[in-house]
Amino acid sequence: GNPNAMSRSSSESVKESAELVDYRLVRAWQEGAISTFDYLMQLNTLAGRTYNVLSQYPIMPWILTDYTSSTIDLNDPKIYRDLSKPIGALGAPERIEYFKTRYHETLSDYNHQTNASNSNNPGKRRTTKRSNTRADANVNQHQPTIIPAFHYASHYSTAASVLFYLVRTEPFTSRAIEFQGGRFDHADRMFDNIATTWATNLKIPQDVKELIPEFFYLENFLLNDNDFNLGTKQNGQKLNDVVLPPWCNNSTTSAKTSAEIFIRTNRSALESDYVSDHIHSWIDLIFGVKQRGSRAVEAQNVFYYLTYEDAV
Repeated sequence: GNPNAMSRSSSESVKESAELVDYRLVRAWQEGAISTFDYLMQLNTLAGRTYNVLSQYPIMPWILTDYTSSTIDLNDPKIYRDLSKPIGALGAPERIEYFKTRYHETLSDYNHQTNASNSNNPGKRRTTKRSNTRADANVNQHQPTIIPAFHYASHYSTAASVLFYLVRTEPFTSRAIEFQGGRFDHADRMFDNIATTWATNLKIPQDVKELIPEFFYLENFLLNDNDFNLGTKQNGQKLNDVVLPPWCNNSTTSAKTSAEIFIRTNRSALESDYVSDHIHSWIDLIFGVKQRGSRAVEAQNVFYYLTYEDAV
């Protein structure tokens, strides 16, 4: 996109959450003084995300949807992901309906348990005896947790998803092996193919992960330069470099050049006019007003309660 363009939309979260976003940062992005990538990275930092903690690793959005064509036109709006929806609200209608049904079912369970709890505990009894703190703690341990309603039991960013993407790059390789109990995960479950990973994200209920920053600047994580023995899939294919979209390759393109083309294209898409006009919607989902409450419910963006920072 034009780096001096003034048409960039500001996020609702920017307007409503002064404690989260410095307005000068927004203006710098709107005026083209910083890139969209840098803008999102600074939002990650303001939200407490850091490269130093896998469970709070910086998050970036999936941008493109076409990973199977031989060519790609970044001026075509049809190749871009709908940034107004979380990953779980994209894909097959039956999966979208599955998540909506889960929310309504868990909401019904929550309301039922809440009503039952209230009826069982109409008020604290008066007592002249001193409370036995240890006994009270033991009783509380056995009281069932009332789980709030949710669409997704998994999350868009976890330590496991970071290690999934970075398994070919140390020190993440060693961490991934440790995470799997001293060995690599089964080859069929490992990061192997961009197109397959995107398709899986739109298909199975357990997978709603977004991307990490490396997808926009570091080609090495896509290559098995260390020659790790990553295993063999059930179809007999031995895992090596990540399989990239056809638009990264031709008959003479090396693996490294293909990876560079992928990163460069993905970054160009992130900096496109289309993304500049729509990224505010994604920001609201991840960092802003659609994280929780009625706006999150409307956006189909409610996650299991333990994934929220104040729940643990």
